[in-house]
Amino acid sequence: MPENGNITPHQPVLYHEVLRALKLHSPGRYIDATVGAGGHTRGILESTAPSGEILGLDLDPEALELAEKNLSIFGKRVFL
Repeated sequence: MPENGNITPHQPVLYHEVLRALKLHSPGRYIDATVGAGGHTRGILESTAPSGEILGLDLDPEALELAEKNLSIFGKRVFL
């Protein structure tokens, strides 16, 4: 498994900058409208543990399947 825990290799663009700009807190509720493989979503969920939640959206059904696998460790905290 890749270092970031994703099932397929994926490097989110501007990862740290995005997380910093969001000013994340727990509990918090967030929306990722381009969830893709779930890279930014994973960071949001890790940063808002233990109770932050996120709604992840994507037009690509394959991306949603991949995100579901990559984010399964967060259980009911992620809605795709």
